[in-house]
Amino acid sequence: MGKNNKRCIKNYPCGECTKKFKIPSHLKTHYLHVHAKDVERPFDCLFCERRFASRPISFRHLTTHLRERPHFCGKCSGSFISAGNLKRHLQDHPDVKLGPLGQKRYYCKECDYVGKTISILRRHLQEKHKKEVFRV
Repeated sequence: MGKNNKRCIKNYPCGECTKKFKIPSHLKTHYLHVHAKDVERPFDCLFCERRFASRPISFRHLTTHLRERPHFCGKCSGSFISAGNLKRHLQDHPDVKLGPLGQKRYYCKECDYVGKTISILRRHLQEKHKKEVFRV
């Protein structure tokens, strides 16, 4: 395989769950936020007994209780709790083409627009179609 066709492989599996990571520091962050027992967790969930080390992780968890799915697929009516879940979902669309250097393209389901990033697609949806797409 040439340099431009190289795909990232998730070589760093978590020893506590089934998640895998491309970068060791992401595995470490995941472990500290999800599995570490001796880490201070000052952020309580309002709905269950879970506690979290950071506010963003706490907020992301909260969406599981509220059933909010702020990350929308540009190819179908799918919506997801996290950006990571959306990215995994996009791999299920056989017509999501890869751009140069293996970059994904993000398709607007309202028109023929194609964006290079999810942020660009989100801005397009807001400006051209007056659709609010929220991030957590």
